[in-house]
Amino acid sequence: MDRHRFEGIWLPLITPFAGGALDERSLAGLIRHYLDLPIDGMILAATTGEGLTLETQETERLVAIAAEVVQGKLPLLLGLCGSDTRALVRHIREI
Repeated sequence: MDRHRFEGIWLPLITPFAGGALDERSLAGLIRHYLDLPIDGMILAATTGEGLTLETQETERLVAIAAEVVQGKLPLLLGLCGSDTRALVRHIREI
């Protein structure tokens, strides 16, 4: 898969929560649902400001679950936000 090819339909995937925590079961179900549709990639944590609000552990679980369900069938991008470049670099390294 060409890692630098960004064309076609990329789906900004919502991050489901239940009871104030990442709803892992719903996340996996959403991803499985969209895998059957004609999309070219998924963007995680990029729909309603999740990149600003997710804790590191939540982001790690989000990425891990998505990667496990997708199993390389589609590329994944991760939305991150912040005003401190050094903190963002540390965050990326932690994930």
